[in-house]
Amino acid sequence: KVFYDYSGKLLGLIDEINGVMSEFSGGDAGKIMIGAPNTIGNYVLPHYLGEFKDLYPKAELSLAIRNRQETIEQCLAGELDFAFIQEFPQGHSDLESLLFMRDELVCICSPKHRWAKRQEISIDEVKSENEPVILREEGSGTRDIFEGWAAKCGFDINVAMELNNPEGIKHAVMANLGLALVSKNVIKTELEDKRLVALT
Repeated sequence: KVFYDYSGKLLGLIDEINGVMSEFSGGDAGKIMIGAPNTIGNYVLPHYLGEFKDLYPKAELSLAIRNRQETIEQCLAGELDFAFIQEFPQGHSDLESLLFMRDELVCICSPKHRWAKRQEISIDEVKSENEPVILREEGSGTRDIFEGWAAKCGFDINVAMELNNPEGIKHAVMANLGLALVSKNVIKTELEDKRLVALT
């Protein structure tokens, strides 16, 4: 009788285990750890994560927002299942990378800036005028791209300040403290409201 009682409980647990495991194997449940830098994590991924959650409501999503370098390190350490970063990681043969989407970086200024009404700015002007620039922190993908581009064009960046998030950068540019390079995804609303200007 005692064995029969325990057998009933065991069979019930086996049914429960089978149900849970079929949810996992079917992709309906489970936990996904995702890492992304500020721009991607705050402005790009939420839309896609919302769509994913609609398809798999039982799945548990966790998003860690760090800069590009920290995100790569967490991925290498096995703390993340997926990482979304700007540019393919160089020198990491143990990471597999695929193109997810294309983005555009744009140079922005305040509507009060003397270049705000210009159709386009030449590289020579950028070099000679030595405009102050608001940069992301060390380890940021956007900063790496900007510094690489500046080096290729042959000019030194006149760093006005460093900020570690896009919102701070937008507000500093609106206050006419300098130019900045940001993802187009970050400034859609501000461009529509004419609080920022995208330079060509």
